[in-house]
Amino acid sequence: PALLGRGERIARVLMLHPDAWSWLSADDLHLLAQQPPPAGDLLAWLERHWHEHGPTPWTDLQPALAGEPFAPLAQRLVHQRDQLSLSDDAPEAQTDHPDDARRELHETLLRMRIDALKAQETEALKRADADPQALQSYREARDQRLALQQQLQPPAV
Repeated sequence: PALLGRGERIARVLMLHPDAWSWLSADDLHLLAQQPPPAGDLLAWLERHWHEHGPTPWTDLQPALAGEPFAPLAQRLVHQRDQLSLSDDAPEAQTDHPDDARRELHETLLRMRIDALKAQETEALKRADADPQALQSYREARDQRLALQQQLQPPAV
């Protein structure tokens, strides 16, 4: 199976762990709302469904998704998880436990934030010649990114 994008990984966790929505902050939801299609469309639909119906297990989500353009993606993500769980050495097979799912969700969101900050840094540098505030914006984004990257580092022993 192909490697999953970050939006796809998050969608899979949210579909397989309906209570995972309660793990998300307003900032997390804002970040997810900015994801590109098709995963972004699936995430937006899942969020609307969650607001309207509350936490919903995959067996009930599946028929609700029928007819949506991203339904095949949702099916593939859940089916791929089923295939991965047949292999004990596949790291993505370990998200069945809520603690592992929470860790995957947190790490994936952290990486999304780092990517967004890198894009802000690049944009600020492009504006630096014409905008004196751009270098300050660059430094702020860089500092935030470096702090987030520290969270991804395993603790030194």
